[in-house]
Amino acid sequence: MHLSTLRPLALAAVVLVPVTGHAEGLYVTASAGLAQQATSDLSTRIAPYEVSAEVRYDRGSAWGVGLGYERRINPVLSWAVEAEHVRHSAGLRSLGGFEVCCVLVQGLPKPVRVPGSVALSGDVESSTWLLGGVVRYAGTGSVRPYAGLGIGVAEHEAALPAQELGIPNQGGTVTYAGGRASESVTAYQIRLGAEYALSEGVLVGLGYRALLSEKASVGGAEVTLGAHVLELSVRLRM
Repeated sequence: MHLSTLRPLALAAVVLVPVTGHAEGLYVTASAGLAQQATSDLSTRIAPYEVSAEVRYDRGSAWGVGLGYERRINPVLSWAVEAEHVRHSAGLRSLGGFEVCCVLVQGLPKPVRVPGSVALSGDVESSTWLLGGVVRYAGTGSVRPYAGLGIGVAEHEAALPAQELGIPNQGGTVTYAGGRASESVTAYQIRLGAEYALSEGVLVGLGYRALLSEKASVGGAEVTLGAHVLELSVRLRM
């Protein structure tokens, strides 16, 4: 066979076949870190009041696993499609920032801001499945920054023990029987960070992940949930 016939075949092989150990092909990831649940907006009814408040959380933890396919865009950049499962949890700490409106009053009364806070116990866990894209630096050097976006589904689960809840400075309390409730909603994420290449097939990383979701109905209250995660990761190229 003439050499001129082999050149197009060789070029096609370079373009289409992933190069093992380089910035192309399948990879798996694992991550773990600290999660700070973002302050949540909550709205519910404690008769005869319509109440909105802010839920504050203790610091929690997060972990995730993923599978991706990476391909070079040019000599210094690569893109990847990545499927991930991320789980994070946090303890409930307090309710504050109350706004109260008496729904038994005729007309549309203006909500009243109530100072103070009340202690809150319980836990919130979120399990999120995401599909997203990641752009990485794939040039020379051991440090390789990345940025990514994702969309998926989050299942938020709240477990609250029986406790007395009330509105500060309003007198009286409401006995909450406790229980467990869950809700699935659309979720989004933003990722930023950098990896250090121990070799072309093994990379360790330090990154930030923002997890956001639509409002969920958990235990009779409407809650907006999200988390800020600082994580360490390992990525293994196949």
